[in-house]
Amino acid sequence: MKTSSAHSRVEFLRLTWALPALLFASAGCAQIAGIDDPPVNTNTSGESAVCKTYCDTVMQNCVDPLYVYASRDACDGVCRALEQLQLVGEPQHAIGNTLYCRLQQAQGAGSTGEPSQSCPASGPGGNGTCGSNCEGYCYLLSQICPAEFAKDQFQNSLSYCLTQCASIPVIDGGFNADQLSGNTINCRLYHVSAAAAAAVAGLADQSAMHCGHAAGAAPCVNAP
Repeated sequence: MKTSSAHSRVEFLRLTWALPALLFASAGCAQIAGIDDPPVNTNTSGESAVCKTYCDTVMQNCVDPLYVYASRDACDGVCRALEQLQLVGEPQHAIGNTLYCRLQQAQGAGSTGEPSQSCPASGPGGNGTCGSNCEGYCYLLSQICPAEFAKDQFQNSLSYCLTQCASIPVIDGGFNADQLSGNTINCRLYHVSAAAAAAVAGLADQSAMHCGHAAGAAPCVNAP
């Protein structure tokens, strides 16, 4: 009996220590990186019907390592920005830099068996299918980070932003929500999404911090 009891205690301790490691391994880097992550707000009552459908779909079908939003708030914030920019589009014409194009790609990620193609297109940048990554970036930055967009770097101009954006590298393989650093459009898309998430959660300071990153401040710079 004593041997069995001791064995049970050892097994309990083994599982207790193993569980955090398993949880850590199952989460993407952006979900466990800490202070720079988008906040998580489980209240989705402010979502429109199309944003709810879009976020439900993309969060279900595009998972780590192909996930394009580190939190539901990030998806909701980007979706709201697209709505405010009047870039919703039409369900029957799901093309270009529109919400419905992204929704169609998110649906395709679950039905076509090719999520590696569909998921990057369903995210904030569009990945050349739902608009170019520069289009996604510049439009979202103008809506989510207007203070940064008004600075000399962008001159409060979409056309100027698109011109400047053309020289910024893009990581091969498309955007995912683990691309938190480096002089890339991918990093900027992550942080503009994080700024949107913070705005949805009512965290103005965090939103401003991520807007700075999205505009090209560290960590969205070349490594030293």
